[in-house]
Amino acid sequence: MMLIPKENIYSKIEVKKSIFLSYIFHVTTREEINKILKKYKLKFKTATYVVHGFRIGNLNSFTNGMSDDKEPKHTAGKPTLEAILNKNLTDTLIITVRYFGGTLLGKQGLNKAYSKSAYEVINKTNLIEKEENEILSLNLNYNQYNLLIRMQNKIEIKIIDASFLDKIHTKIQFNIKNKNNILKFLQGNSLL
Repeated sequence: MMLIPKENIYSKIEVKKSIFLSYIFHVTTREEINKILKKYKLKFKTATYVVHGFRIGNLNSFTNGMSDDKEPKHTAGKPTLEAILNKNLTDTLIITVRYFGGTLLGKQGLNKAYSKSAYEVINKTNLIEKEENEILSLNLNYNQYNLLIRMQNKIEIKIIDASFLDKIHTKIQFNIKNKNNILKFLQGNSLL
């Protein structure tokens, strides 16, 4: 079961006078991530570092990414990404803004601080289960299509496209959890 953040919120921690502000976002594309990163780097241009970690995708294919933003290699982005992975999150971006407090934390100290900051914001937000959906294409006659329309709420499908020609070419979307029941219904009514 994959989880996603229900809301975009932030948390704040202090480690040896350095301030760590972590922000969590629900995102689904690299474009969204890049747009948010650009905005936050501009918003916090006086910050010493703006690091991030993200994961997008579904059970079939994930894309992960991170940036240490000039912190020593793997001391900032990696612990942020690891927090996302350990909490079984997807479609999630965490940005951590650090204002240097004058005390060097060392690699281990940085790793712990960024990890703590990421877990803090994850634990503060409400997480919900990500619905894994599948899309199925069907070619139906008009009677079959009418049956599908009448039954769509009962069998928990959503008709997302339909082209009306001699036959109706339609696409339905449904939660993967319901796949077996939906396939039984479709086969039982000669819709497949």
